[in-house]
Amino acid sequence: MRDSSKQQIEAFIAQLLASKSAQAQAIGPAYADLLEQIAVLIARGGKRMRPELVIRAYTAYGGKKSDAIIPVAASQELFHAFILVHDDIIDRDVVRWGGPNISGHYYEELRKTIKDSEAHHYANAWALLAGDICHNLSHEVLLASDFPATDLLRAAALVHQTTFSVVGGELADTALPLGTTWEETDDDTHLLHVSQTKTAAYSFSTPLQLGALLAGASQPQLDQLERFGAHIGTAFQLRDDILGIFGDEQRLGKSTLSDIREGKRTLLMSYGLRLSSQTDRQKLLDILGNPLATRVQLNSVQQILQKNGAHTKVEALIGDYCAAAVTVLQEVGMPVQLKTYLTELVLYCGKRWQ
Repeated sequence: MRDSSKQQIEAFIAQLLASKSAQAQAIGPAYADLLEQIAVLIARGGKRMRPELVIRAYTAYGGKKSDAIIPVAASQELFHAFILVHDDIIDRDVVRWGGPNISGHYYEELRKTIKDSEAHHYANAWALLAGDICHNLSHEVLLASDFPATDLLRAAALVHQTTFSVVGGELADTALPLGTTWEETDDDTHLLHVSQTKTAAYSFSTPLQLGALLAGASQPQLDQLERFGAHIGTAFQLRDDILGIFGDEQRLGKSTLSDIREGKRTLLMSYGLRLSSQTDRQKLLDILGNPLATRVQLNSVQQILQKNGAHTKVEALIGDYCAAAVTVLQEVGMPVQLKTYLTELVLYCGKRWQ
């Protein structure tokens, strides 16, 4: 993101949350503190990719209201925070962007005065409410932005549909391990569909479409952006799955033990089980879902996934989705400046942190 735009986005969010924290103080100090912890979390991390997509698309399709688009772009960072805070509760993660997430922060505070099980419960309750706040503020700033009411209603409808899709993808992802064996969830199509509904729309398609819509782009142009987002978003999620096992924790800002301890059902792990010898498969099954899995066991998982070709197979699939995204960019109707930027984005998503 251009430094000036990034600074505007971050200043807008910081000012918004400070203002809301002051208002929350009238309701109660705990509420004000929660707003402050949201501000700390958002300020600490994130690439601001989604706000940048909003601004890039808006500018490329002829948008001229450079000040008015900032709240719209900021709304997508708040929406992102809403998704991540709730996702961390589901995944039982307590770290985000190199420090404690909302659950992690309040757990450390609460465990000083109450027993651990209760501290976990209340910390997750605080985090759930923090996600709700981010979701609400995302819509508030979008609808208060300086665009015609008819355009804002279309924009809100797009975000509402995105929320519906993301929740469905998150539920499908969460429900995968319940009452099913790996063999029963050994379905590439289903696992890819989860990636598309959980990540692609809110991370790529929706921010691009929001900016383009408010600039006056046509429906075929919006459809083109949606198709592009579906392809690159799937590649992005597949890369996330690889980084969840093979990533550098310093760059990720969270533990690489989380996915194996959670027994997360990913295409990478599905390939790993399918391609393994009987001995290696049993090793994987013994480790996956073990909440006490160690780094030695993580190394064992990494070695198996590299040895049997699962890692290489997912890398190839990422390449296929990136190629499909580039094909969409070659269709008529997309401004050259946006096509150039999105081509660079495809390269980044395809090779991210390799």
